[in-house]
Amino acid sequence: MRRVPVMAIAGLFLLTACGAAGPAQVRGAPSPVRDASVSTAPAVTATTPAPAESTPPPTTEPPASLAPPTGVKAVEVKRSPAEAPLVKGVRTARHPKFTRVVLDLDGVLPGYRVSYVDRLVRDGSGEPVKLKGGAYLQIAMFPANAHRPDGTSTWTGPDTVNVGQKGLRNVVLIGDFEAVVTVGLVLERKSGFRVLELKEPSRLVVDVAH
Repeated sequence: MRRVPVMAIAGLFLLTACGAAGPAQVRGAPSPVRDASVSTAPAVTATTPAPAESTPPPTTEPPASLAPPTGVKAVEVKRSPAEAPLVKGVRTARHPKFTRVVLDLDGVLPGYRVSYVDRLVRDGSGEPVKLKGGAYLQIAMFPANAHRPDGTSTWTGPDTVNVGQKGLRNVVLIGDFEAVVTVGLVLERKSGFRVLELKEPSRLVVDVAH
């Protein structure tokens, strides 16, 4: 029997092993490398909903939780509408903690100034209003008119309204002069007040604490 040298057998084994490994490396496709920092998912942008605009109640009836007003400083808003609104009249309503005064308007809300004054004086003539009170709150709206272009009044009801409610004695139309309409409130005493704007239709509201 012919003997095969040990070295020849080892070489043949090594050659067979290498031959088997070679084709396996050729057939195997390299695995794709995925970049973890790149995403193909659609971008999603987080948004915070805008806060809802606070809208006053659309009627003269306030929420039951509405506290009485406490501020006494003047409140002024400046506006320049293309057309001055018409002031149609005034309404009042008594609530447990305050009295509400509503000025009805035909048109957009004008600018205004609501402030305490030492006395009420009629615009144009300068004549003092002869109504006694413990305090006087004046509401001036501008630009605004209480009359039509032909001169007829848009103010319904009397110029002086005897309210007779707790805290509020009278409401007086004291001016409709040079696109400024002025209304005076005759109060029993100086109390806190607040101003609200209502729309559709336009109204200017002044609440006065009892």
